[in-house]
Amino acid sequence: MTDLLENRIVTTRKEHFCWGCGRDFPSGAELKVRVEVDQGEIARTYWCAVCEEVIDGWPTFYTEDGVGYGEVRIDEDWESFRKALEGEQR
Repeated sequence: MTDLLENRIVTTRKEHFCWGCGRDFPSGAELKVRVEVDQGEIARTYWCAVCEEVIDGWPTFYTEDGVGYGEVRIDEDWESFRKALEGEQR
């Protein structure tokens, strides 16, 4: 059983990677931070807006096993969501 302790959008103070797609983001990026406790272990992950959009449109994406590193990017709609949200710059 995983307990969610924190789930909010932050402006980062240092470089982070998105857990969903594995891309690097510089300091000052707006990312969602999730802090969870699973079997006594605390995990903090950061998520970009693109991965959040894909997951919001795919309610079964979160499973009991969670989402593995970079798994969201393999979704066929990920690139179209990225282009719509970020344009071609990334």
